[in-house]
Amino acid sequence: MTIVADENIASASEAFEQFGEVRLLSGRAIAQQHLIEADALVVRSITQVNRELLQGTRVKFVGTATIGTDHIDFDFLEENGIAFADAAGGGARSVAEYVAAGLLQLHGKGMIDIRSAKLAVVGVGAIGQKIVDFSQALGMEVIQYDPPRAENEVGFVSASLTNLFQADIVSLSIPLTEGGDYPTHHWVDEKFLESVKPGAVLINTARGGVVHSEALRVSLAEKHLSGAILDVWEGEPEVPRELLQLCQLATPHIAGYSQDGKLKGTEMMADGLARFAGVKNMWSTAHALPHRAGTIDLRGLDLFEGIRKATETAYNIAEDDRNLRELFSLPPNERRAGFDRLRKTYWKRREFPAWEVLAEDPEMLSILNGLGFKKIARA
Repeated sequence: MTIVADENIASASEAFEQFGEVRLLSGRAIAQQHLIEADALVVRSITQVNRELLQGTRVKFVGTATIGTDHIDFDFLEENGIAFADAAGGGARSVAEYVAAGLLQLHGKGMIDIRSAKLAVVGVGAIGQKIVDFSQALGMEVIQYDPPRAENEVGFVSASLTNLFQADIVSLSIPLTEGGDYPTHHWVDEKFLESVKPGAVLINTARGGVVHSEALRVSLAEKHLSGAILDVWEGEPEVPRELLQLCQLATPHIAGYSQDGKLKGTEMMADGLARFAGVKNMWSTAHALPHRAGTIDLRGLDLFEGIRKATETAYNIAEDDRNLRELFSLPPNERRAGFDRLRKTYWKRREFPAWEVLAEDPEMLSILNGLGFKKIARA
């Protein structure tokens, strides 16, 4: 079997070589000519998988090492009998940790009080549910908004839009869709932003197109919203300077880029290839990840000082923010490549469960345990 894969998929060669020849290419460069003799294609979100890409090739398996699938033409895959696999849930913890880190940054800057703020989670799937869990562990009141889930799952009750608009923070974790009963393209538009609570904060880790960028810029500039945390951008790798400058935190689509999350996605792709080939997958994340990332000493710190130190040691979101802003020191024609470079060379960020903490405060330990710092040592 010949497998063409995005070169940014962590450990792709090591994981996929058990099934045949692996050819690694830039995700933006993958074209029909590279797939003429390929049996399988494994991508990330930047590669549009459609008729134009696959027509005339022998590809019979497509995998995306991502949760979102808005870049996949499912009608074409079904019409041509092409098997499919995604990495739904693989990066959920990574994205939720990003949101928790962002919330703690805002708390540290005095923009929100975590213990009294209401957080609305829009889209309570694998990612949204993790965000709910982490926010509740931090002591926040959480509003869960997901009408499609309420329609399809007995026992789940979605909040109303009226409830959502009472939130101090709105966090988006919905797919980007343009059709169906619940289209989400530009779901956050001028009307939506006028309806949210004055002074609210918007967090978007979903897709850039879920938010109307210009409407958001205006809302921030006019100070109806007090701030925004954006990891995704309409038209990326282009990032609008004016919007970025108004954000409290701005990052280059890396919320799901923990090493653990990326390798879990790779493992899920290997599982999909194994099903396609009718063999057993012999590779897992255990082959590539050290068991433990390190120990964080929190003794002598007060509650939120300790929680912030733990999360910032595991994941310093401010560093990703600085890296993106520094791209604007480059000429305009180099920024697109710079955006992709930040993603391609992203540092090996480990998730919270890989870290051990030393602490004295039982409440601090309980919150950290709720965030996933499972290797807890009480001093």
